[in-house]
Amino acid sequence: MAAEEVLQTVDHYKTEIERLTKELTETTHEKIQAAEYGLVVLEEKLTLKQQYDELEAEYDSLKQELEQLKELKISSLAKLFLRYHLASFCIFNHTHYACMNMYGNHGWAIFLDLHACEYSTISFP
Repeated sequence: MAAEEVLQTVDHYKTEIERLTKELTETTHEKIQAAEYGLVVLEEKLTLKQQYDELEAEYDSLKQELEQLKELKISSLAKLFLRYHLASFCIFNHTHYACMNMYGNHGWAIFLDLHACEYSTISFP
C-alpha cells in the first residue's frame, strides 16, 4: 500500500506540475501580448506626439505669417492714407492760392466750397 500511495502522490504531483506549467505558459503568453500591445500604443502615442508637434509648429508659423500680413496691410493702408492726405493737402494749398489770387478776400469762401466738393468726389481707396 505504501507503494501505491507513493505512486498516487507522484501522479498527483505530475498532474499539478502539468497544470502549473500550462497556467505559467498561458500567463506568460498573456503578458507578452500585453507588452506587445503596450508597445503598439506607445508607438502610436509617439507618432501622435510628433504629428502634434508638427501641427503646432505649422500653426505658429502660420500665426506669425498672419501677423506679418496684418502688419503689412496696416503699413500699406497707412501709406495710402498718407498719400491721400498729402495729395489732399497739395490740392488744398493749390486751390487756396488760386482762389486767393483770383478772388481776393472772397477767395476763402470759394475755396471752402471747392474743397468740400473735392472731398465729396474723391473716394478713399
